[in-house]
Amino acid sequence: MKVEFDEIKGLTPSIWTEGREWMWMAKVWEILEKKGLTTYKTQTEQLQVYMRAVSAAAIYLDYIHIVFDEIEYYETLYWNITEIMSENELFFLYGRARTDDPPESATDVLNGLDSHGRADLMEILTQEMSLADISLGLYYTGVDPYCYDYEDDDDDDEDSDDHDEEKEPRPFDTYDGYWKMISESTASLIEIAEFPDLMAGYEWLNENAYQIGMF
Repeated sequence: MKVEFDEIKGLTPSIWTEGREWMWMAKVWEILEKKGLTTYKTQTEQLQVYMRAVSAAAIYLDYIHIVFDEIEYYETLYWNITEIMSENELFFLYGRARTDDPPESATDVLNGLDSHGRADLMEILTQEMSLADISLGLYYTGVDPYCYDYEDDDDDDEDSDDHDEEKEPRPFDTYDGYWKMISESTASLIEIAEFPDLMAGYEWLNENAYQIGMF
């Protein structure tokens, strides 16, 4: 059986009004599907797939915390997790994955399960993506990469609706357009970013910060 993307799409907390957070999770899921890591045969394997989604959401929040100083959404992530896994299932998975006695709280159990999950997931992702693309992909979930200024319509009001209909979607409004933009416009995207923030996130990624993990 397979864990479909729609099951875990809402795991990443909604932070930005543009709503591009899900595009990060979709990219992770695309790579995991390619490697056969979204399928399962047993309950344990199913929960392990869910934990990969948890690690993807946590990586996102870690990066957003470093770059944009947003930290309160970790608690939201925990509550979102309860939509796909119960506390009993977390304890069950802990017993299958660890030999030590589980902590008393579900939060500590989750922390124990996820302590290595992010590093393992990053290893998988970097087989398919560069660190620069990962950093840019995470950064531009919260920042509009371009500002389009449509020409003023000098025609009368009768033609204004036609003008609106002719506007093409911005490339970062669609999943395919977003990641195509990231992969093909690296230099220009770096140039228009708030460079210190972007570099702080990239350096953090490059220093293998996920070996430490924080939840």
